[in-house]
Amino acid sequence: SCPKCSTAYAANARFCENCGWKRGRVYVKFTPLRIILTLLVAIPLWYAGYTAQDNLAGPKPIAGASENHFARSIAASEGVEKLRASLKAHPDNIEILHALADSLGEELMAQEKPPQELVFELIDVLNQILKVDPKDGQAILTLANISYNSQAFDKAREFFERYLELNPSDLRVKNVYASTLTFLGEYSLAQETLFQIKQQDPKNFLTLANLSINSLQQGELSQANQWKDEAISNAPTDAEAKRYETFFNSLLESHESSKVATSSDIPHTSSQSDGLEEFLRSHPIAGPKFERIDRESKAKFKIYFHDFPMSGMPKFVKDKF
Repeated sequence: SCPKCSTAYAANARFCENCGWKRGRVYVKFTPLRIILTLLVAIPLWYAGYTAQDNLAGPKPIAGASENHFARSIAASEGVEKLRASLKAHPDNIEILHALADSLGEELMAQEKPPQELVFELIDVLNQILKVDPKDGQAILTLANISYNSQAFDKAREFFERYLELNPSDLRVKNVYASTLTFLGEYSLAQETLFQIKQQDPKNFLTLANLSINSLQQGELSQANQWKDEAISNAPTDAEAKRYETFFNSLLESHESSKVATSSDIPHTSSQSDGLEEFLRSHPIAGPKFERIDRESKAKFKIYFHDFPMSGMPKFVKDKF
């Protein structure tokens, strides 16, 4: 029988008639954790089709572009094609939906630069799963991970909170949720969440590391260093401790070399736009996301940043979530 869906193979069949799994192929369940690891190294995340232009002032989406334009199915493995066909016949079959999500995840993992359409299709399938079963934790968590890795932290927060309502004791996910809150500037709530984890697991390395980063982001350098030392002493391996310490020190160096300027700190130069650009580039938060400034009039500028939040995304991208 099929190792993926347990359906008996037809005589001499090369693929499962139910889910499309190739006969003789070993099946390993594609969990949300494997998906997040895949998407960490996959370049074209869900919004790459919109942001991967020469710059943010590049051409707008073509006339008539819609979510269907970006989520169209493309050629894939024979197993995926069979699952697509099965899904057309049974659009609400949760087993087929999960099998297709797993297979699309494997397609992403197998390709160095997977096409963006596969990522959009995976999101569509996950959303369809949630239409059938709004409390499907695997689909919710995978969408949370995709949002997090795409730096769409507002959507990541929404999905992590939905997942944690169903799985409140999942400390690994709660740590990532706290990190999401830090990225959103919700430092107090992030700290509260991390302290909750620490009460249950006082030596949790990720919790201690996140506490150090959260304190550092607030400018509490002394407290950040205390959490850093505690995190290093509880790191699972020396290599992990070294990687974390290197990352922490790079953030610390950035904070020490760049002060958070106020409007009075904007340099007064012969060119107002030059002074504003210098101010933005030196800002520790805005600086890394700054692209350029265009003057629209004597007193009006248009400023371009990359990695902007979900609220700034085009409708066809937001509709995916």
